[in-house]
Amino acid sequence: MTCDCCGNQLTAYWAKGRNKHYPYYECFNKQCDEHRKTIRKDVLEGAFEALIKQMRPSAGLMSAVAAMFRDIWDHRLQGYEEKRGEQKRAMTGINTTISKLTDRLIETTSPSAIQAYEGKLEKLEAEKALINENITQKQDVGQSFDESFRTAMKFLVNPWNLWSSPNSDTRKTLLKLVFAAPLPYARNQGFRTAKTTSPFKVLGALGDEEKEMAERQGFEPWEGLRPQRFSRPPRSTTPAPLRWAAK
Repeated sequence: MTCDCCGNQLTAYWAKGRNKHYPYYECFNKQCDEHRKTIRKDVLEGAFEALIKQMRPSAGLMSAVAAMFRDIWDHRLQGYEEKRGEQKRAMTGINTTISKLTDRLIETTSPSAIQAYEGKLEKLEAEKALINENITQKQDVGQSFDESFRTAMKFLVNPWNLWSSPNSDTRKTLLKLVFAAPLPYARNQGFRTAKTTSPFKVLGALGDEEKEMAERQGFEPWEGLRPQRFSRPPRSTTPAPLRWAAK
């Protein structure tokens, strides 16, 4: 957390009372107007927990996001299979060329031709090794979409699940995954606009579009305008036709 007034980090500490200690947050920057003005721990952390709970997107939005991710996954998998097919066809062509050059190399007696054939064979063998490495390289497509994205989707659906964990490392992970910068806090006002990471920026933008689309027509029954009568007929803006002068 940072002080919204000066940008310095807030410091958590225990203040000694008559019979027990009390937890507070303060800004210890001497040049700050909020210097040594206490913020109760339950107030600040309660506001933070409320902020995390509000970052839960709607079920409809998450269904749309999951469908988008699945389409990207299927497109990537299809591209991977097409690339493997192209490389296998290239490997077949290289093997055919190597076989022909080898036959010519055996039949020729010219030193210059032998040297040229050997140079071509060396290049083809290098290309063959590179393609073979690409074909045999293991890709991260062994798991299904649901298996690969189960944890990520659970986190995006409800970040509160990570923060409610008793594990401090899990809570630190949430801070890194959700927020792109420390949160500015104004005493007696609360948190300012948080800088979130890319996934939550996208979800926020999609959520705003979803809200605008829902509110564009409104939630009240639509009623058309009734025709109105004018005391005088409206003035026409069409120019009058030209009249020919009588001869």
